[in-house]
Amino acid sequence: MNKNIKKIIFVNILTGLRIFGAIALIPIFYIMGSTITSLLFLFIISTDWIDGFLARKLRVSTFFGALLDGLSDKLFGIISLFLLCNTIPSLWIALFLELAILSVGIFKLLIGKSVKSSLVGKAKMWVLAAGIFIGLITSDYTSFIKFYSSLNLPIISINSINIIRNSISLLIIISEVLTLVSYLISNNKEAKKTNLLQLKERLINLKNNIESQNEILKKLFDTTFYDKNKGKGSLKLFLKNTQNYDDRRIKNINI
Repeated sequence: MNKNIKKIIFVNILTGLRIFGAIALIPIFYIMGSTITSLLFLFIISTDWIDGFLARKLRVSTFFGALLDGLSDKLFGIISLFLLCNTIPSLWIALFLELAILSVGIFKLLIGKSVKSSLVGKAKMWVLAAGIFIGLITSDYTSFIKFYSSLNLPIISINSINIIRNSISLLIIISEVLTLVSYLISNNKEAKKTNLLQLKERLINLKNNIESQNEILKKLFDTTFYDKNKGKGSLKLFLKNTQNYDDRRIKNINI
């Protein structure tokens, strides 16, 4: 097997493990408690940095890896927020906002627009990660104090913890609102919308064109193609070389 293929498989497996880890958080939270869950959360979130670092270091970044990474991040964030809602009810607002952000992202992907994270979105992910970790580890005050004391740190009162948790909740909600607004603004600023009917015609053509399917499959795992085109809309990249469609009917469509 080609060495580069082995590297791609290894990095994508590491990314895929984050999906299984996110799902595993649910039974662990209800069976083993919030402290263990928070430590597992910290370990899983570290793989997000590790697989990204390895993909760049080994030069194996691909569109498939980027899509898998985005999927695992969203699933991980949504499940973690859901668990935290058990102890911080106000975070239901943040969860619904996160689902709205996901919906906007899917819509942009389907019409071929870029879904690259903005600076606001990246900042939101760090706020979300830190907030969820602190929120989870402080969910059970007794377990948290035992763990905290084992580190030889001074005791924190329950009132102080509640203030911290409420502040975290507010910060997460604000970051979610700002991210959703930035997504919507960037969506409105982009050029003329894709005609969905004509885009559907491209997809139908693609389905009936085996040669194009194979070409697109290669592009999904082509590191050079990813490096050259990672800032553009996904469907535009995968459909632009589709053969046997009528250029005259779509020449004015900007996707």
